[in-house]
Amino acid sequence: MPLFLLSVSYLTSFEEVEKHLPAHITWLEQQYEQSIYLFFARKVPFTGGVCLAVAESAHQMAEITESDPFRTSNVAKYEIQELDLTKVNTSVLKNMCPTE
Repeated sequence: MPLFLLSVSYLTSFEEVEKHLPAHITWLEQQYEQSIYLFFARKVPFTGGVCLAVAESAHQMAEITESDPFRTSNVAKYEIQELDLTKVNTSVLKNMCPTE
């Protein structure tokens, strides 16, 4: 299944973004529960976020991101980059991941 790096950037003030944050977080959790999003993280400084995700195609990934409350309210944009994963250091990943 294709792998995608998603970069989310805010288009409006953080005050406006904050109004949609609870719905966005719920939406992110749904993507995570459905095993679409593998991880999500805040950018530093907090100007958006990044996600690693899987989907059947770039078109499907775009459709998924369009349902994000940040997109439906036009407070953020997505850049979608398909990746060709060649190697993974799972021990580093395990040490980086917060426990649930």
